[in-house]
Amino acid sequence: MNRNRLVLIILLAAAVCFSAVFAVRLALAGGNREPAAASLAAAYEPPQAAPERININTASARELQRLPGVGEAIAARVIAYRESCGAFRTPEELMAVPGIGENLYFKIQYLICTGDDNDANTGS
Repeated sequence: MNRNRLVLIILLAAAVCFSAVFAVRLALAGGNREPAAASLAAAYEPPQAAPERININTASARELQRLPGVGEAIAARVIAYRESCGAFRTPEELMAVPGIGENLYFKIQYLICTGDDNDANTGS
């Protein structure tokens, strides 16, 4: 009977250790088990403390390059588009610039404006 009790204690201790190791690994991995759609939606929410928006009608190439995903080439295209077609009327019009599709626009929509008070609060 003593031997059975010892085996039971050892098995119980092993189960507790396994559970602890699993919990630590889960915590180190972030422990976030949200569905993919929920985490994708969270990626496009506006920042809580919104930084100062960049006016796409007056920004220099250097200022435009502060936007995520905008490098030298895209900044140059934005300026060229602005010079040939005139000022952007809405931030969404930025998607007419080659190289700026929906994905990039969704990343930067809350970081840009056209200078109008209408788009300062909504990002559109």
